Amino acid sequence: TRQLRIPREIKSAFPKTTLNVTAFLRVGLPAKSHALGFPVASACFSPSMLNMDIVQTIEHLNTRQLPPKKYIEQLNKEAGQAILDGKLSVQDSRYPNIRFSLWIIAASRWLVEMTEAQDHWKAAEEWVNKKRPALPAADAAAGYVSDCSNIAAASNIP
Repeated sequence: TRQLRIPREIKSAFPKTTLNVTAFLRVGLPAKSHALGFPVASACFSPSMLNMDIVQTIEHLNTRQLPPKKYIEQLNKEAGQAILDGKLSVQDSRYPNIRFSLWIIAASRWLVEMTEAQDHWKAAEEWVNKKRPALPAADAAAGYVSDCSNIAAASNIP
């Protein structure tokens, strides 16, 4: 639904999926939270209007830890019913009194996928760099890691 779609202004603040791997590895992405004890997802939706504008939300996304992936998936699963129930915003229990637009669920999921892709590419780059002296074709492999032309295609990011 429309309420769950990430606005263009937010998407434009995110890393482009067309970055080459070298540039993508340099992008600063928010850390993922591994905290336990998040509330039941359905309890995070509120009938109150959001109280964060787009600029504040971008700042929040870039400076705060992302919720765990499983929790974001639970929020996404509950979002449709929350909309039918008249809920207008979602609250992150780690930041009381802050209500976000419902699209923050999709934005958080997208950022978690980006951080996972970046972690995989970092591991691949480290592996190539470790093996470089032992592999005759290591320069070709390093070139691939450095020059891959499309993160989205290589990492299955939507």
